[in-house]
Amino acid sequence: MYSMTSRSLKQTLGNLISYVLHPALVPLLFAALVIAQTSAPITRSQAMYLMVAIATGTYIFPGLLTVLLYRLGVISSLFMHKREDRKIPYVIGAVFYYFTAVAVRWVSSAKLIYLFLIGTCIVILILLIQIPFYKASAHVAALSGMLAAVLVLSRLYGWSHWYLISVVLTIGLIAWARLEINAHTIVEVIAGFLSGFVPLFALFSLLVQ
Repeated sequence: MYSMTSRSLKQTLGNLISYVLHPALVPLLFAALVIAQTSAPITRSQAMYLMVAIATGTYIFPGLLTVLLYRLGVISSLFMHKREDRKIPYVIGAVFYYFTAVAVRWVSSAKLIYLFLIGTCIVILILLIQIPFYKASAHVAALSGMLAAVLVLSRLYGWSHWYLISVVLTIGLIAWARLEINAHTIVEVIAGFLSGFVPLFALFSLLVQ
């Protein structure tokens, strides 16, 4: 009885963490961090434009289209437990991330956010390529991409190490949650980490001075 209750609580907590740390929210978190930390002049109106553009392009529109796909029977679940369910939403996500990056580029001082969105677009395509073989964790990929970017920026600009520590702990938390609810295997979690970290680390290391 106790073990069943404990298991149920862990499942509930795992699902809650998965909802709160949704991959589509990571660009917003990164943008907010950059706006708070950057020395480049970003006005309040520019900051508002950036946050609205990112929220609309990476969260609201892709989310609405995913719901539409579910209503039309194109995908079997909004949670996309099956690999096949992820193909079309990933393509849609990559397209929206790209055009959101184009919209962000209009703000000249938002280069870091632009690079992050382009990098995340690449990550989505990498996840898409892996679908025939396994279901790499998009949750872990999104946060490991942020870890890579923050790691490079901390080294270049002296950002607080607490940002790095916070992202690492968050990755550990979401990895536990995804494993706890049986959304992924350990291999898929590791694949998600590498799929997010490697492209973003390479992109920021090469293009950020």
